[in-house]
Amino acid sequence: MIKGLKSIGVLIANFIICIGAGHGFGPMFLLEFFSIQEFFFNNSSESFYTTLPSFSFMNSYEDMIVYFLIFSAIGQIILLISYHNFFKIREKKRVRSVGILLMVFGFFLISKNLFSDGLAIFSFVTGIPFLYFVILEIKFSFND
Repeated sequence: MIKGLKSIGVLIANFIICIGAGHGFGPMFLLEFFSIQEFFFNNSSESFYTTLPSFSFMNSYEDMIVYFLIFSAIGQIILLISYHNFFKIREKKRVRSVGILLMVFGFFLISKNLFSDGLAIFSFVTGIPFLYFVILEIKFSFND
C-alpha cells in the first residue's frame, strides 16, 4: 500500500508544479491538458508544436516550458504503465525509475536558471514536494 502511495505522490506532486506562462501561473496539469487538447483537436497553424524551439540547454524559461511538458508527460505515462501486471517486480521498478527520471529531467529543464530567473525560482519552490516524493521513492526502492 505504501509503495503505491509514494509513486502516486510523485505523480500528483509533479502535476502541481506551477509554471509561469502567458499572463499568469498555472499548475502543470492544466497546461498538459490544454496542450494535449490543442495537439489533437486544434487545426491552427500557429500552435506550440508547430513553433517548437530547437532544444538547447541555453534556451530561456519560456522555450523550455514545452520541453518540460513533453518530458514530464512521457514520464507520467511511463510511471502509470509500470503499474500494470504484465511486468515482473524487477521490471516494474526499472520502468518506474525511467518514468521518474524523465520527470526529474523535465523539472531540471524548467528550473535550471534558478539563480537568474524569477519564474524558475517559482517553479522550483512549487516543485519541492515533487523532489521530496522522488527522494522517498528512490530511498524505498533501494530498500526493497
